[in-house]
Amino acid sequence: MEGGDEAIYFKPASDVQEEIRESRDAETPFSLETKNSRKNALLELRVRVGNAILGKSILGGEKNGNQSEKTQENLRDLSLWGVPLLPSKGHAATDVILMKFLKARDFKAVEAFKMLQKTLKWRRRLQIDQIIDEDFGHDLENAGYICSRGKNGHPVCYVAHRISKWKNLCKKKSFVKVDKREMFLKWNIKFMEKCIQHIDFRPGGANSVIRIVDLNHAPANAMKELHFFFRRISILFRENYPGIIFRHVFINVPLWILAYHTLQLKHLSLKARNKFIFVKPYKVTKTLLKSIAPESLPVEYGGLKREVDDDFSVHDKAIQLKVRPNATISIHIPVDKAGITVFWDITVVGYEVHYTEEFIPDDECSYRILVQKEQKMKRSVRNSFHIREPGQIVLDVENPTFKKKKIFYRYIMKPTATNLTL
Repeated sequence: MEGGDEAIYFKPASDVQEEIRESRDAETPFSLETKNSRKNALLELRVRVGNAILGKSILGGEKNGNQSEKTQENLRDLSLWGVPLLPSKGHAATDVILMKFLKARDFKAVEAFKMLQKTLKWRRRLQIDQIIDEDFGHDLENAGYICSRGKNGHPVCYVAHRISKWKNLCKKKSFVKVDKREMFLKWNIKFMEKCIQHIDFRPGGANSVIRIVDLNHAPANAMKELHFFFRRISILFRENYPGIIFRHVFINVPLWILAYHTLQLKHLSLKARNKFIFVKPYKVTKTLLKSIAPESLPVEYGGLKREVDDDFSVHDKAIQLKVRPNATISIHIPVDKAGITVFWDITVVGYEVHYTEEFIPDDECSYRILVQKEQKMKRSVRNSFHIREPGQIVLDVENPTFKKKKIFYRYIMKPTATNLTL
């Protein structure tokens, strides 16, 4: 566990690069014996799955000669997350799915096969493929969204940070009602299925998601109920979505949740604990930027991505700078002709800086315009300025703290744009 000034990780830093390689299904360096044993385990699992599908026992039933040809054909087309499971179909992603179950069971083919069977029966019993069309009401349907991708291509899924009634949803009188808990559980399953639709299961693809749960305003009087629910959803994901969550990040974690879960996670295996990251409110931006580029991180979390954006896209990459403690840095955006509008985005990790915007014409005898007077930066800033003569936009960032600060900024120029200040 890291020191008190950092996010709390239940993962050694040395394991991060290995985890990234595994997320892309790149083979981690192992001894030849280990490689061969894993290849043999995959081959055995392929044979077991193929025989069970062709023998019509994949879902636990025995072969029945009275089954219709249509039923037999449906079993041959059996798939999981859109990927055919019958190895003889030759789909490139079949082995990727099977490897997820093998890894979850330490490459024991028999145990992995049983896990796959259990997952398929669970999905059929709860009709998971149809749950994605269910409507759980406005509050829940707006409680999560999928926002671009992480640095390594993982879809990033956010839960609950936009829901204005999170406190009402999580308060004790809601969670003690079985129907409310079950509805919230089913919505989590639906949202996971929606996230999986964005996964690239091809060999070498980013075949897992980054799941971010915002616990801002989580009520302390529902601690036991919340813990029970999150424990249940965690077990459900672990048993039925192996290898799907690349990183499970809880952000804006109140101290009471942090302390409670720190104690509870001690009872889990190291492998299970390594999937969880708990982040204090003032470390959210710094932590998320380790996995998500600033242009892909929502402005709510200190990034540059806005929900509706007609000016920038995630393809407009940000430039990174650093400002030393008790120092000021000036960012110059040169404009060599008149009649265009410059748009810019800027954010500082941790904020606590003073910020000024100014336009300085090339003609030193001309006027100077203060676009934005000095202010204390409290969020990501976007602004624009219509250029009437060649000059430069100057963004001054003063860092009065004793810590080095990271700055991310980007800008574009639009020749036909009119004067506009956002």
